[in-house]
Amino acid sequence: MKSQWNTAWLLLLALKAFGLKEGDPVASMGLRCFHMLPSGVMNCTWSTADVNATYVLFYQNHKYPPRGTHRVQAEQGQNWQVVTRTQVKMGEEYSVWLEVQHAAGVEVSKKLNFSLEEIVKPPVPELNPVEVSSSGAMVRWENPYWLENIPDPPLVCELRYKTSTDAVWTWVGVERVKQEGHKLEQLDSFTWYEVQARCIPERGQGFWSEWSSPHTFRTPEAAPLSQVDVWRKVRLAENSEPRFYLLWKPLEPEAARGNILNYTVDFWDRHQTTVASLVCACCSVPVPPAASYAQVSAYNSVGKTPPAGLSLEQTDLPGPWEVQVLVAENLGLNVTWKFSPRPGEAQPKQFVVEWREEIYEESPGWIRSPVGSSRAFLRGNFRPKVPYLVSVYAVYTQGSNSSAPVRAYVREGVPSVGPQAVRGRSVSPTVLLISWEEIPLANRHGHLTHYTIYLNSSTSRNLKVYRTSESDLVVAWSQGGGRWADLCLQWFLTAVHLGRL
Repeated sequence: MKSQWNTAWLLLLALKAFGLKEGDPVASMGLRCFHMLPSGVMNCTWSTADVNATYVLFYQNHKYPPRGTHRVQAEQGQNWQVVTRTQVKMGEEYSVWLEVQHAAGVEVSKKLNFSLEEIVKPPVPELNPVEVSSSGAMVRWENPYWLENIPDPPLVCELRYKTSTDAVWTWVGVERVKQEGHKLEQLDSFTWYEVQARCIPERGQGFWSEWSSPHTFRTPEAAPLSQVDVWRKVRLAENSEPRFYLLWKPLEPEAARGNILNYTVDFWDRHQTTVASLVCACCSVPVPPAASYAQVSAYNSVGKTPPAGLSLEQTDLPGPWEVQVLVAENLGLNVTWKFSPRPGEAQPKQFVVEWREEIYEESPGWIRSPVGSSRAFLRGNFRPKVPYLVSVYAVYTQGSNSSAPVRAYVREGVPSVGPQAVRGRSVSPTVLLISWEEIPLANRHGHLTHYTIYLNSSTSRNLKVYRTSESDLVVAWSQGGGRWADLCLQWFLTAVHLGRL
């Protein structure tokens, strides 16, 4: 007898050594079962399936052991199995376990013991149309199957909602949700939202239902917030007279809080007499010649913004100086400046940093910077190899005064043409004046730092090299009397901070 026990023990050790299982229960294998409503089936799932193994689900009705034990083999590679509603009944106790058969042996999961009421998964709730008002959004839902077939225990539900553009949900838990309907408050105006609901039996038995399909709604309009950002631009008319235009930026959706219908624009002269009052679309109007001050308001169907005013006068109060523009690669332009107010005089309200394309008649971009600042970062839709003019304005109540404009490129390149009409004219037997036409601004593609001139004569093989930043050059030639046989002008482009002459 002892020998038989030793043999069995050695066999068991051998099975363990080779990774085989003796059939004792192991971990749950992630086994879970749900009583799905309204279908009434029991759906059991487990951890990922091994395609080389056979999975057999056992379920046993405690009322009829062992006759009440049944087995169902899952299809290969499947990690779930459905037990039809005819095989299980409400009010009865069951045990469920999983057997895995593979080359290494057999694994058996721990048993799950439950009644169907304890594993019920309610149907997905049905959301009614959301009732939207200025104070919030009322969300109501129904679950008719549960109400008609399982009135006790009742369901409790929770919500989650988000704006349609967000990825993160805001949750409203069971303890905060009124089950006859819940009102979502403190929502952004004129914004699309999505809301979902899910439910669970009140006493906590069972599982959460799946989330309902998202229901989309939009909150109503509200009066717009904040002021319009107002500025102006100057454009030369055909008679070379400056023509002013009032500009403003459209409100961001968060500030508009509705469809902006139009803008009201009012102009006054220096004596505060109304020059013009307009209702117009966004975002530019000509300034009447007599106007010295303007204000703009935006309005929607509910209300309008506070007026944003701008003095159109140029003042002799101090403006910014020593403006520098540095390129932040693939990001934008970093602008710095200096400012020194005169003692005892008015202080600026803010600074405005403006940029515009130097060649094309595009409207400028601008940002505002508070008093005391000395730098700003420009993130515009800048184009490579295109020259921009950057100016900094000190904005006072009385008007504004600007710095000298600074030319800037976000990315430089090789000029598309070379200098044209190169000429050499003998001023005297020993002096030559070399001149050429400057490269047009549109073709420079960056800052020209210098020209290089290569020069020799028919009587000398010595090559002379000159560098200049001007568009002409006077050369004193020591071997006079020779005929100029070769004159060559080459241009070079380097970055703005590399050896400017």
